[in-house]
Amino acid sequence: VENSEEIDWVDTPNFFRRGNVVAIYVGQDEGVLKAVSAVTRSQFRRPFEPDVPPETDDPSEVIGTQPTPTPTPAPIGEARLFVKVTPEGDGFRFIGELIGGADNERSLYCVGTTWAPGDGVNITAMPGCLEYTPDIEIPRHFEFTHTYSEPGVYEVVLKYGPLTSNPVEVVYEVDDPIATATPAPPGEHQLLLKAVPKGDGFLFVGELIGGADNEQSLYCVGIIWELGDGTSYGTLPSCAQYTPDIEVLRHFEYSHTYEKPGVYEVVLKYGPLTSNPVKAVYEPADYQATATPAPFSSGAVPAGPAKMVWPTLLRVDPALVAPRQRVKLVAQGGYLFTPPSGYNESARGFEVYFDGGLVGEITCYVNRCEGSVTVPGSASEGRHAISVEGGSVLELEVRG
Repeated sequence: VENSEEIDWVDTPNFFRRGNVVAIYVGQDEGVLKAVSAVTRSQFRRPFEPDVPPETDDPSEVIGTQPTPTPTPAPIGEARLFVKVTPEGDGFRFIGELIGGADNERSLYCVGTTWAPGDGVNITAMPGCLEYTPDIEIPRHFEFTHTYSEPGVYEVVLKYGPLTSNPVEVVYEVDDPIATATPAPPGEHQLLLKAVPKGDGFLFVGELIGGADNEQSLYCVGIIWELGDGTSYGTLPSCAQYTPDIEVLRHFEYSHTYEKPGVYEVVLKYGPLTSNPVKAVYEPADYQATATPAPFSSGAVPAGPAKMVWPTLLRVDPALVAPRQRVKLVAQGGYLFTPPSGYNESARGFEVYFDGGLVGEITCYVNRCEGSVTVPGSASEGRHAISVEGGSVLELEVRG
């Protein structure tokens, strides 16, 4: 060097290597030294210290340490990611489960989790992790809650490292079908019924729409819930003498739990009125049994008892129609699930009803259902129920 000036380190240098990457830290902070050693998996070395002989001939291993044992995890193809959705408050709770594969799968350790709820708002979380060791356990359960700003049909997926879950379609409808129903003409009453899953059973909600608040024929009359499983529940009130200033009941609720799985048709009777029938599909299996898993591989033989996953209507297009007009229906489900991990891919047809009358069918294949039906020429103006075998119901409006 010109002028023969002496050059030296400003502090103790420490060298690290992992594979073809060499790092240097100038300093003596033990916290930094330990952190860098953990990341590079190498023992730090200071100048003029004797080499620690490596215990491997592999030059890609670290300097001065025995290489970290590398486990032989199950192939990543054996790990699958499932998602289900449940209503919660004004939004939805999405639940993901990682099924199969090794608990210590290295390619799934310390990777990002991304929820894509389908409305352009994606949520990604990146964990802070320690160095991988063979005794780690990767996460297998994931949850996320989300509220949509606008009604619509959204496709939701979960991404976990290199894995992507099955897509789940979410239908977000702000208006309650009872609240938006078209009431009967003045002077006439209409009794509407809907079923809401609640705990291990259902909450049935009835609403009396239209007509006079002081209708004498509906004052002090019996209420009967016919639950479709051979049981009925009725009440008969004790009332004072009728006077013109009374108000008839307009809201009814009843909770019920079924003992056996099945499809049950429920009606509410209020004096001379009978509600629309509602189908309650009771399937006590947990959601993994009704998720849409990968189809059978070629030559695989289904094992275990099979169970029908009925179609769930997603949309009817158009929703505003005229009599004798064709409408398109889109649904999901409609397959025969066979535990532990497959579904039968055979195409199946399911009947479609307009206000309870058969008008056609939809065809389902690999968790996707489509079909077209014709609105009856006798359909009157107003809202009508269009339903599919299994109990799922949507509404469309008929205008002349």
